[in-house]
Amino acid sequence: MGLSVINKADSLSNIEMRDQSLLIPALCAGILGLSHAFLATTVGVLAEAMTLAIAMTLASAMVLADATVWATSIALCAGLLRWLVPKQCAWWLGVITLVNIAISIGMLEVATVMIWLFSAWSLGALVIRWLFDSDIERVSPAVSLVLGSSLWLAVWGAMLHFPVNDRSLHIALTLLPLIMMLRYLRILLPRALHASVLLRGWTRSVRFEVWTVGLIVAGWVLRWASFPSVGYDDHALHLRMWTELFNLSRYSFDINSQIWSVAPFALDLLHAGISLMAGADVRGALNLGLALLMFLVMARLMHGWAISPTVNWSLISLMASTPLLGSLLLTLHTELALSVFLLSGVYLATHPDVKLYSQQAWGVFACAALAAASKLTGLLLGAAVGAVFLTMCFLHRPLTRSHEILLPWRALAILSVLAFLAFHSYGLAWHLTGNPVFPLYNAIFASPFFPLENFRDGRWIHGFSLNNFVTAFFKTSLFIESKDYTAGWQYLFLAPLACLATIRRDVPLSAKLLLLPTVGFFLVMFYMTQYWRYLFPIMPVAGALIGVLFIRVSRSVVGLVLTVAACAMFGNLFAFTGISWLMSKPVSLATTDSDKSALIAQYAPVADLSDRVSAIAPGARVLYPYEAPYGARLDGTPIYVNWYAPARARRFYSVRSVSGMRSYLAQEQIDFVILGAVDPQVEITAAQLLREHLALYGMAVAQQGGYTLYRIGDAELGYRAAFRLEGLETHHRAQDGLMATPTPRPLANFSSERAQQARYSVRFECFSPLDSFIAQINWDKGEPYYRLVSCRAGNIRFSEAIPIPIGAKRGTVYISVRGDSTAKVNALEIDLY
Repeated sequence: MGLSVINKADSLSNIEMRDQSLLIPALCAGILGLSHAFLATTVGVLAEAMTLAIAMTLASAMVLADATVWATSIALCAGLLRWLVPKQCAWWLGVITLVNIAISIGMLEVATVMIWLFSAWSLGALVIRWLFDSDIERVSPAVSLVLGSSLWLAVWGAMLHFPVNDRSLHIALTLLPLIMMLRYLRILLPRALHASVLLRGWTRSVRFEVWTVGLIVAGWVLRWASFPSVGYDDHALHLRMWTELFNLSRYSFDINSQIWSVAPFALDLLHAGISLMAGADVRGALNLGLALLMFLVMARLMHGWAISPTVNWSLISLMASTPLLGSLLLTLHTELALSVFLLSGVYLATHPDVKLYSQQAWGVFACAALAAASKLTGLLLGAAVGAVFLTMCFLHRPLTRSHEILLPWRALAILSVLAFLAFHSYGLAWHLTGNPVFPLYNAIFASPFFPLENFRDGRWIHGFSLNNFVTAFFKTSLFIESKDYTAGWQYLFLAPLACLATIRRDVPLSAKLLLLPTVGFFLVMFYMTQYWRYLFPIMPVAGALIGVLFIRVSRSVVGLVLTVAACAMFGNLFAFTGISWLMSKPVSLATTDSDKSALIAQYAPVADLSDRVSAIAPGARVLYPYEAPYGARLDGTPIYVNWYAPARARRFYSVRSVSGMRSYLAQEQIDFVILGAVDPQVEITAAQLLREHLALYGMAVAQQGGYTLYRIGDAELGYRAAFRLEGLETHHRAQDGLMATPTPRPLANFSSERAQQARYSVRFECFSPLDSFIAQINWDKGEPYYRLVSCRAGNIRFSEAIPIPIGAKRGTVYISVRGDSTAKVNALEIDLY
């Protein structure tokens, strides 16, 4: 009786302890979430209350405040967990951090990416079992994931050419391998639990203070993935495949509209397929997954070299602090994915059990195919992985044949699929353009769809030299679109030493072989172009190589290297937000869907106008401004007139009259035009003619961030006069015109009731070509109309149709000049429609 009471009391105590172990992390997660919700609300209110000038001045302070709140919240949670659940504090702190980041990015998007990763792992495991006719428990998880991912992308690549890319079909296909794996659930669950126990043990073996600091750094960096897609390249190209799959169920490969549409597209395809299933842009969730996989493979590499968990985590945190990683989290640039493919490839290629006919060999083949399918430089990375693999196989060639049996015809079938993935885009480009690497190296392949030249961006050509390598760390803005000091200080002070340290006998062979992709890729790529982003694929490998500095060295050396690493991390974080102009806002402003929509409207206003066209006129053809080709999300046909569409741009800029512009628009069947404020010093003739045409035929539909969306009509709009300069009293103007000075001068008020838009027309003469005439109308409600018109020799005519703000009833006309001179206004007219 007494014993049963004691057992019951013990069981109740265990239940209470278990409840407490779950309640405390939940409480900490709530504290973390509430702190960021409070910060986001406060910053949002302040941003609305401040003027633009004040907001720009305090931008850095707001970003610093956001980082401070994040660090304080994590530290507070760490203290509570260490006090209340000391044995599981590290594990729960990591879980809380990841959940908070996932919520900011979007739980639906994160869940969809996770399901696809499990599907890829399941498909790879089933194929490995089929290849070797082996038991499922002998299948390598790493090999399964990379092989399954490559097979999925090959299947999706074939589906691109046919109108079969339905959301329900993609979901069904993704779930199929998971359903097939259910039969092995009794075998897989114990393995998963064992892996979870090992992971908890590893986190517990890291010094808790180091673990906490690392989570603060890595978590703050990963939170930038919650920003919406607002990058130039994303909206000009990378998001287009998802849009076409969603609207057309296929991809058009339209090289006439976008020359990069046949460039290696594996990452765009991966994003498009998962986004199609999620019904939302999964860029942030996908980049989060890639970054976590990068950290995981780095940890596995260094674990194989017997690097202590604390040092291991410290080097992962140092990698996380690299500013370029934060920039890649904001976009769909391929370098982050390439780094994961390279890391995974060299990890499998240097595996102790690797052989020419082993499972790891298939993982190496898959990584090489994924890299080649993602970017032209991926061919070089794939070759480097292959070289490491062959070297390892030669040095570790077995004396006896392995018991693993590879069935030849099955192997040939999978190799064919991997070859299709690797060379699909190159073969397609050759078929459509005559250049397999179109539009690159066109001086060699002479495709008629691009000028006969080898494309190079002269901004990043400084010469291959040690001096330029060192200069890149101090004058980084010369080597990438960023501020200075954002290159990643560990690659100047630690990575070169680590490369030299690999010659020591104590360093494992697997670490020595990493020199081949690291140094080899760096020399080739830095010789070709000195663009820093292109070097990122080897940065995680170089970051892992820093671990060799800790192999069998004295404590003083360990302390010295850790001190240098800490200084490098501090330097990286100090300059971190300078890597991208998008980081001028605190990341807490990208928490909710409405927050993200507001950021898109602010940072990518043309993309916001594209969404409006998709809503009101699906299938429309839209002409985009030269400087903002943000048409990737358009449900229709985006028309670019810059170097993305050379033939179309030549026709556009050959127009010399308003009637010629009308003919051009009719020939291209343009339905809408998005027009922005052209730089007053680089006014383009064709753009000016387009503006004059829209002043006659264009109906202003919407305005966002300095850009106006027009619907083009067949007939001239029936404007009515609202103001004429000739109607002013004589004392307001000189006999032969009105003088505009640097001081804004109000001319007259006019009524705008019941009008939807106004037409501003002016004819003036400038006395200095460096000045600009300011066309201005202040409305009694809404944003004013403010436009700089560049001064040129002769009599200048300018005409533009502008939307009238909703609710505005009156407008006041102002004239002035930006500069030190004056301008004579000969005619000024305001018409209403």
